[in-house]
Amino acid sequence: MQRANSRLFTLATIGLLSGCAGNPPPGTPRVITISGKLPTLSPLPETKELQQKGGLQISVAPVPYELVPSGVSSDRAIQPSFMEKLGAPDGWQNMRFVERTTSSVLTVQPEALRFRITINNQLPRVFRGGGTVVQFNIAGKLLSVSEAGYADLVNVIVPPRTQQQIEIYGPPIAVIPEQTTVGLFLYDVVTKTDAAGNVTEKQNFEWYFNYAVQTRDEPTEVKTQRLWVR
Repeated sequence: MQRANSRLFTLATIGLLSGCAGNPPPGTPRVITISGKLPTLSPLPETKELQQKGGLQISVAPVPYELVPSGVSSDRAIQPSFMEKLGAPDGWQNMRFVERTTSSVLTVQPEALRFRITINNQLPRVFRGGGTVVQFNIAGKLLSVSEAGYADLVNVIVPPRTQQQIEIYGPPIAVIPEQTTVGLFLYDVVTKTDAAGNVTEKQNFEWYFNYAVQTRDEPTEVKTQRLWVR
């Protein structure tokens, strides 16, 4: 009991002395500036966002991107002070003492090319997207994408004289140059059927966009704390 009281007295004395030193309280956050790269896509002048071939109208628009802050932390092994050793929890011999730094980074959402497609069916029969193939042209190179990225297009069913909106996904933003041209191609789209509903015509649709990246800066807090971890 006497040892415990002595330890508390020592902690209180050290805390009082440190409080009189005029230093900021431990863990006081500081503000820094973080940067993120925000993609923008705009159609090239020769590209019509709304295109009609046969009895089908298709329009394409890129989904807007945003920079979303997300927390990150890192630990650095350091030596505890005398007071921190006195305040160590039970079992500290099997623990590490670290300085933990917590801050934020800006990440792009969505993380891949993403387009919103509107299909307006003027055919006399139901339009089905099955058989359509999607390709992307990035910086002059054709890139095939997984069918999972345009599954909604392949599975879409649009009754006559109605329209439906879906989304498709392309390559990750991380693989795209900061300034380039992005082409979106839809191949073998049904644009004409006969009276029995048999396909009599298929067409290809193409859109081209200017892709550019803008750097955005935002303030964020950086916090540090010293603690025992297992």
